[in-house]
Amino acid sequence: MDKSRRISEFSSSDDKCPQCKTDRYLNPRLRLLVSPCYHKMCESCIDRIFSLGPAPCPECGKKVSKNQFTAQTFQDLGVEREVAVRRTVAKLFNRRQEDFVDLKAYNDYLEEVEEITFNLIHEIDLPRTNAKLEQYQAAHRSAIASSANISQQESDRQARVDEEEKQARKARAERVRQQEEAEREEREKERLEMMRELEKGGDPDELLAQQRRKRLEREERQRLLDLETARREKEAAQASANGAAGGADAADRRPWSLDMILDFEGPLAFLDDASALFSVRKAPTALGGLEGVKGAAGYEDPWLTPAWVTKEQIARYRAGGFDWERQVWTRGIRAACEGIGAAPLSDDRVDRPVPSMEVDA
Repeated sequence: MDKSRRISEFSSSDDKCPQCKTDRYLNPRLRLLVSPCYHKMCESCIDRIFSLGPAPCPECGKKVSKNQFTAQTFQDLGVEREVAVRRTVAKLFNRRQEDFVDLKAYNDYLEEVEEITFNLIHEIDLPRTNAKLEQYQAAHRSAIASSANISQQESDRQARVDEEEKQARKARAERVRQQEEAEREEREKERLEMMRELEKGGDPDELLAQQRRKRLEREERQRLLDLETARREKEAAQASANGAAGGADAADRRPWSLDMILDFEGPLAFLDDASALFSVRKAPTALGGLEGVKGAAGYEDPWLTPAWVTKEQIARYRAGGFDWERQVWTRGIRAACEGIGAAPLSDDRVDRPVPSMEVDA
């Protein structure tokens, strides 16, 4: 079973080890594992064949080791292999839509990823496909790690939300149980009290009216209490969803205002870095961009042409965190656009003499 406890290991009453022919009738605790070449084998045969180290697979002859055997999840081993391939590809090609300049570039990226996945699943042109995977991994190592870190944070946040919802459901169930128990006790107390009043000669109609009034008051108090509890749970859920990273309570936050989008106060708040005047293109194919993406041609930089920089050097630069988009092209384009919004000097300032920097003796 996986960590989320949602996917269980597959087993069938017809399980039979292909090597020792042991079935579930002879061994009710039979467990079959799957090798990297997707051949099933029982745990006893795995210990017998691979206990001394890596050995050839009895079915296909591929060299495998004992720790490479995994549990079977799907009944069809073809589906098992496809899921494993897609999981491996998804770990490398984990970019998001917000990483692209437009939807078309993102769709081209997804099409390229699906083509690579299809070739790996159906074993089409494996040398070229594996080389493309290695090239992409070397060129985008930092971006892959960053996207994986973001995905892990989202997964942890979702796990916390699921756990909070689970605890909230348990708390509500316990609260309902306590309310039902208290209601039974109140009804039993009212019954005994009515019997005592009737023994003393009380009016039955008046006693029934009193019990009815008490019951309505009790139900009204419980309704108000449920509304208050639901309101607090809703506020806590919103605070957990909106401020999971900051951890601040909703009551401690300032209400939103327009000045929150500004980095400074006063005149400095209205300075503009001219970023709205341009959009930086992605890296071209020759400089580490995804091979085969349509429209991936970037800027023509004579200092970064393939004649001067090899693909091995590009891979080392990208692995070290160097990014043309943010460190070269963005700075250059911003420097060209920052002066567009500057007001020109007035005529009186142009004719004004320049102050002298000489110091009187």
